[in-house]
Amino acid sequence: MAGWQKIFSREYSVQYCEIALRCGAKESEAILGGFLGDQAFVPEGRGVQSFYVYAAEWTRLNDAVERFHAADAVRFSNFKKQFDSIGRRYLAESRKIAAKATAASVPSDLSSAYAVFFESWREYCSILWAAWMLNERFSAKAEAFLARKAGADRGKQLAASVMHPSRKTEIALAHDLLSRMKKSGFTDADLSAFHGKYAWLSCLDVFNEPWTFDDVRLAVQSAKAEKSEEKTLSFDAVLNGLDVSAAEEFILRAAHDLVFIKDQRDVYRRQGVFLSLPFFQTVAKMAGCRVSDVAYWTKAELLGFLDGGRPVRPAIARARKDGFLLFEKDGDYACLVGADAKKAQVALGIRPGSVESAVLVKGTVGSRGSGVGPTRGIAKIVRTVADLDKVKTGDVLVAITTHPDFVPAMHRACAIVTDEGGITSHAAIVSREFGIPCVVGTKVATSAFKDGDVLQVDAEKGMVKKIIRNHKENSGFETALASEKALAKTWLSKEEDEAWAHLQEAK
Repeated sequence: MAGWQKIFSREYSVQYCEIALRCGAKESEAILGGFLGDQAFVPEGRGVQSFYVYAAEWTRLNDAVERFHAADAVRFSNFKKQFDSIGRRYLAESRKIAAKATAASVPSDLSSAYAVFFESWREYCSILWAAWMLNERFSAKAEAFLARKAGADRGKQLAASVMHPSRKTEIALAHDLLSRMKKSGFTDADLSAFHGKYAWLSCLDVFNEPWTFDDVRLAVQSAKAEKSEEKTLSFDAVLNGLDVSAAEEFILRAAHDLVFIKDQRDVYRRQGVFLSLPFFQTVAKMAGCRVSDVAYWTKAELLGFLDGGRPVRPAIARARKDGFLLFEKDGDYACLVGADAKKAQVALGIRPGSVESAVLVKGTVGSRGSGVGPTRGIAKIVRTVADLDKVKTGDVLVAITTHPDFVPAMHRACAIVTDEGGITSHAAIVSREFGIPCVVGTKVATSAFKDGDVLQVDAEKGMVKKIIRNHKENSGFETALASEKALAKTWLSKEEDEAWAHLQEAK
């Protein structure tokens, strides 16, 4: 078959990948306004999964979502209400199943409760998908309109203002509090209060554990004060300065509102996972395995166990953690690993393309940063949360995408480069707030570069250049580095001088 397109790559469990596939299936048509045909999650290695669909079907679904939820201001207003309503219902069902789990004595006590919870989870992730698709559509429309209306350069400045959230989510407020605690000092009581309110911040998926007291302390130590020098106008100021039609105003307002909604998706998601953890912990205890193992069971496998069947063997769950192929087959979802996954992937016709090492990669400017001129540092490739500890002060963080778990590492980085995302992505917004140079949407950076490459990030032009290949393998690193600095010393900022010092220490 031909026409498969990779949409995104993520470190997701089987439970969450199945939810995602069900979002695109006919069972979610009532929420999305359309559905996909063939779709699959394909293993990329080291626990990362890539979502593939037919390109034409993906475009048709995005078109359907826009018609269904944002054909006009009335539909979009209803969408915003539905988003919050479904999000709150998901949190309510998460609390209910946690309470059921606390009182359960045998697996069968939880079967019907899990079925109801799973449906609320699917419904929430479906409206989450709708928000994601609409954000992509309307941010692109707003950027294009502003470029036509105000010119390329001025249009980019106005777009950054329009795509800046008018209010902050609880996740953003939590990171603001961490920065204030670092600046003004903190006590163990402050850390305890923060932990009591925000332990859910790390719960992106069922296998993620809530923050501990020590995690909070480390987050405070890594926090960075906002220092953006990119000037943004209020949304109303942008609107008042333009002569726009009603239709054009709707595009700008929708794009602006969707920036907050996009971030709010993550609040509902993480809180829901956190609240439902007692259920997964109870199942793991009954099955004699770990919570992280249960995260790699399918819905049918989990229901089968609750209804008296055998649990999934830990060895199978461990194999899935390295990577799995998940797709719909005969009305259910098949999850394969190893040779079986490779054989089925070939039969499906999904052939991920390889990316060769590159010297120059281009993307979209997410943030120009607060310095002057390009920024240089050692590349650290981050594909999973486990890779974040590799990022040291002055490194270039190169990731598939970023989310709130990345913030401490982002604060340590001298620049950020991502495969995915645009100017409304998490990486772009956080980078603008903290004055960090950022290039997003490169598509290939995590594959084109390797750990240890010395990169030059030009956040004015959206270009990332490899200056030196993996310096630890390059015997001429010190000489080349000194030569590069001598050539560039006329434009190096204070921050870049510090980055060069870091490079010298790391050689």
